[in-house]
Amino acid sequence: MKIKYQILKEKKLLILSYSGHFDPREYLIHVAETTSLPAWKDVSKILSDFTHLILSYDKKIIDQLIQTKEQLNIQNKTHVYLVKTPMETALLHLYIKKTGEKNYNYYSTLENALVYLNLAEDRNSIAEILTKMRQEL
Repeated sequence: MKIKYQILKEKKLLILSYSGHFDPREYLIHVAETTSLPAWKDVSKILSDFTHLILSYDKKIIDQLIQTKEQLNIQNKTHVYLVKTPMETALLHLYIKKTGEKNYNYYSTLENALVYLNLAEDRNSIAEILTKMRQEL
């Protein structure tokens, strides 16, 4: 699994892009590293691009995501996931439902994700950042 990220301090936004097969251990390590960055304390919005991530159904994945969230202080953030496949949609739906998070959601378009994050006016610049991140993966 490969992960790229960028923090836009002025937008209080963390952008993440993932590719390859989902690996819970790598995900946990990456989240731990990201949440230890000094800029993390100012992040209030997270955009996770799962459109190039390969997920297979496994109830353990949902449990591991929840455990990671609880261990690493990633609560109280508005988090939106970009999805492409029915598997991503189903797993994230179950994850969000199981966590009971009201400020988590998933969308298949960047436009809708940015509306949810109140960043619609930044669509072009964020789209460029995501495109560059995807190319580097």
